Amino acid sequence: MKLSPGLSDVLNLSRWVAALLVVLGHLRSLLFIDFVDVVNPSLIVKVFYFITSFGHEAVLVFFVMSGFLVGGSTISKMKNGSFSYSQYFIARISRIFPVYLVALIFTLCCDLLGYAVLDAPTLYDGSQKDLIPSITSSYSEQWNLVALFGNLIMLQPFFVPTYGSNGPLWSLSYEWWYYASGPLLFSMFLIKLSPAALLLRIAVLLSLFAVFPLHLFEGFALWVLGAVVSQIRKGHWIFRIIGPSLLLISLALYKAKIFPHTKMVYLIPIIYLIILVGFIESERHIFLKSFHRYFADFSYSLYLIHFPLMIFLVSICSIWGGQYSGREKLSGDILLLSVCLLLISIVISWLISRVTEVKTPYFRKLLSDWCLRS
Repeated sequence: MKLSPGLSDVLNLSRWVAALLVVLGHLRSLLFIDFVDVVNPSLIVKVFYFITSFGHEAVLVFFVMSGFLVGGSTISKMKNGSFSYSQYFIARISRIFPVYLVALIFTLCCDLLGYAVLDAPTLYDGSQKDLIPSITSSYSEQWNLVALFGNLIMLQPFFVPTYGSNGPLWSLSYEWWYYASGPLLFSMFLIKLSPAALLLRIAVLLSLFAVFPLHLFEGFALWVLGAVVSQIRKGHWIFRIIGPSLLLISLALYKAKIFPHTKMVYLIPIIYLIILVGFIESERHIFLKSFHRYFADFSYSLYLIHFPLMIFLVSICSIWGGQYSGREKLSGDILLLSVCLLLISIVISWLISRVTEVKTPYFRKLLSDWCLRS
């Protein structure tokens, strides 16, 4: 699927901004008290809490973005008869698993060091479950072999817990099952199938619906919608104005709880798709295109390793500054600490991406050659 220069730039911008919003949300949850507990917040405090409150919405944007790119490419290839299941999964595995395997090892190292070496029980014994939902009272079971194997085959958080403290791994599992389900669904409408092949696809999809919880498929609906929207070939510049305006208004109304229904959050990724439509035919690059591309190239690594790293770093701070006593009010000292943690996370993510994420073409060729020899 060929992308216009403007659309490619917007997607790169979206990737690193969405990853950063997730990181900022987790960082705030570790270090700062909830906004409802802030007394007489200033405008600066309100802006800080507003900007750092879109972690979940950013994950939903990731889902539609993935559908737009991966699902859209799948539909295009099925239309022109070039789709191959083997090549599809080679591409997906080589993209997902090199970073993922490193992230699992990295999580184990951070958790063992924090739990055993630093002896920071208040962060790793489940007593901070309200702040760190990924760590339960039976935390040791979260990095045993059963949990590791379950995470390797993407069964978290349905049948096994997310590995160790790495709670954000739940969304990777969701996305993997979207990858698996998407081609089955699209092929039912775009490829001429025998009755047996059609019934097999229906049976597999119904089995997935029966086994996995409903909210998994709410995200799948967004993923499919992104794939369908990617097939639009005519955009219009007016959507570049309407889309961001609607997005800002909907975010403000949603966070102000004027429309408090939880399902309203799904409006945000839908509006994001309107923005993408506005750039479908844009031949002009957006401002700082190289910057967006550079940071997008390690956004996946940042997403996968930041949370266990931050918990570990907060554990170190607890050793230096006394027992972890929970979150604090927004202040210069804590804000400086959060900036330091953010920068460390970005640097380590960048280093990991140099041997994983940026090597995706190499891993794809390696896996493809291995499959041909098998």
